[in-house]
Amino acid sequence: MLARFLKWTGFTLMVLSTLIAGIFIVGETFTDPGGWKAAGLVAAWAVPLAVLAALAWYRPGWAVPVCVVVTGALIGISIWCPVSPRGKGPTEAVLTFALAAAIAVLGLKRTGVAGVLLLAVGIVPFAVSSLGRGHGPNSLAAVSFAPVVTGVLYLLSASIKSGRPVPSSHTDTGPGELPKAAGSRPAPRPAARL
Repeated sequence: MLARFLKWTGFTLMVLSTLIAGIFIVGETFTDPGGWKAAGLVAAWAVPLAVLAALAWYRPGWAVPVCVVVTGALIGISIWCPVSPRGKGPTEAVLTFALAAAIAVLGLKRTGVAGVLLLAVGIVPFAVSSLGRGHGPNSLAAVSFAPVVTGVLYLLSASIKSGRPVPSSHTDTGPGELPKAAGSRPAPRPAARL
């Protein structure tokens, strides 16, 4: 029950964040370049967001490697933007926003994986951007907050659901049993005497 509550709380946070950021991004795009150029720029992130979200909902097994690759690409872009002379504008923030929204949908089916990906999407681009420019852009900080919180909620939910305790600062796990070899069979019992 608690795992489900945490998962849906994280998803709700991402839905609200996506709606607010999406309205803001669309409004800014149609204000500044305007016209067909703005429509093309909005479609450049809205169509991949819709495709990734649909893939995450209908085929979560296929969506996991796709989201991992796209997350890696986002991290690569985050490294490239601060050193590029053309690395201006809200590119990282818009990409982070769109990818995090799609990964949040994946979290409804694959909560643990989505939690890790959301943490990577929320933390790494902001950290790299902060190191490269000396400060993190406000737009990237704004869109990174919800994925980080949702990622933590998803990981807690997955941990509770799987029955594994959340890691604590106390590392002593007590006496345990050594793991058995993968293909080993139990030793045969001696025959009973009559």
